[in-house]
Amino acid sequence: MLQAWRRRMGGGSQLVPVPVAGDLPRPGRPNPASGHPGKALPGPKPRNLPSTGTGGTGSSRTQPSGKPDTDAKPRGPRARDKTTPKDDASTRRSAEGEDRTAEVMAEHGYDVEQVPPSKEKGVKKADYIIEGKPIDCITPAETTSPRSIWNRVEEKVVVNEQTKRVVLNLEDWKGDVNALKKQFADWPMEGLEEVIIITKDGSVQHIFP
Repeated sequence: MLQAWRRRMGGGSQLVPVPVAGDLPRPGRPNPASGHPGKALPGPKPRNLPSTGTGGTGSSRTQPSGKPDTDAKPRGPRARDKTTPKDDASTRRSAEGEDRTAEVMAEHGYDVEQVPPSKEKGVKKADYIIEGKPIDCITPAETTSPRSIWNRVEEKVVVNEQTKRVVLNLEDWKGDVNALKKQFADWPMEGLEEVIIITKDGSVQHIFP
């Protein structure tokens, strides 16, 4: 161990060791002075990226390539055109939410293509290609809990491997957006890269990352 020396204060002649920078305990390294050489000091806590605002600053966040335009429309077939009179209310609502989400994203300057479902049995595709990225849509019901929304995202990302990015249409949802953000922050999901939301007022925001 490298040490520097200085004279003890008070005029005495005794020299005492002074640790140099290389001897100082650092976060994530064992602390020799603690008497427990195998125990490391805690490192700094991770800094959370801001998660509000259109577009955002996270490196994984999908950014619009165009300017806001209320006349802009998504490309591709509409989901509602795929429904039949035999479909239940939940299926029709999901299709309407998918179309509405595509329209809102397009109006905010995103390049949006709605993708028809796969004809291959057992293969599921994302609902959209947005700015070149496959992104799936979820439209939670009014009283769906944040945990249940998280579970639906997990089904698409982890179980079905449809996508790594999702957009949640929350225009009808009556839950707390802050609680939803906390759900995704407290329970990291392997493979999830991005969560976008459509708020009650029709704005586009990111809640993860």
